[in-house]
Amino acid sequence: MSRRIPPKPSVTISEGERGLWETENGKLIFTEYRGRPCALLMHEKLTAASFFRPENSAGIGAVYLGRIKNIARNIDACFVEIFSGEVCFLPMKKALSPFLVNRVYDGRLLEGDEILVQIERDAQKNKQASVTAEVSISDEWFALSLGSDGLHYSSRLDREEKQRIGDSLRDAGIICDGRITHDKEKLFSSAVPFAVPPISAVARTRLGEETDAAAHFRDIADRMASLLITAHTRSLYSCLRPAPPLWEKAFDFLAAPEEYSEIVTDDPKLYEKLSSYCEDRFPQKEVRLYEDSAITLSQLYSLKSRLDAALQ
Repeated sequence: MSRRIPPKPSVTISEGERGLWETENGKLIFTEYRGRPCALLMHEKLTAASFFRPENSAGIGAVYLGRIKNIARNIDACFVEIFSGEVCFLPMKKALSPFLVNRVYDGRLLEGDEILVQIERDAQKNKQASVTAEVSISDEWFALSLGSDGLHYSSRLDREEKQRIGDSLRDAGIICDGRITHDKEKLFSSAVPFAVPPISAVARTRLGEETDAAAHFRDIADRMASLLITAHTRSLYSCLRPAPPLWEKAFDFLAAPEEYSEIVTDDPKLYEKLSSYCEDRFPQKEVRLYEDSAITLSQLYSLKSRLDAALQ
């Protein structure tokens, strides 16, 4: 498919920039539209878009070692203090197999328990922020979560790819009967000196191209183990894992790597961050700083008309 986004007649663009909108490959674009940072996936048309607040003030995705301040049985929830004066709402259904550092979990949550939680929703007006004990981490291969032990697959994986991934994990002893094993020696490369809560995994789309899913699983499982080990060594109210920048979430939730060949931004500071990030995670992707002063990135891709059409 050939991109045909006609520029304004009065504007002259370079041959290099013309290639941005005459290519057959998708673009993952980071820019600002009407004062709001956004990420957009562009092919012949606008495929997906996500707008971000300039600052992730609530720290959504951050992991804290908090303390249960009180338990509200009548609403089946508890309230967790993650740092002095900041109390968050934790539904019991999001804490079925929590990771406690002050004692071994016995099926009960008690006031004073020191618990690992992840911010899930920021505070709104008179409502506290919400947290979950189903702490999750992800990379381009897997997403892992505490609290259950199932194996799930991206809907974009075909039957053969799912079979190959499952076979690799079964052969390594990582899954048995569709569940993640509790054998720590098979899960982690290093020793973990305590009981680990159930772990669930989602095999992501990119894993369909790989033959050794077990190696990728152990890589992210080791990151989860490191987080849990750190929880045992840090003081109460510590932030064990800061919130990822909002632009980083676009790589996980807005687009799959095969949907674009180039990453483009007109923000020099963000360009440096994207370059560093992609050098590690997506070395095959070109990261490009758009610098044409004759026409903005928003004008080049006719973002106003495309977004208006999408919202309609």
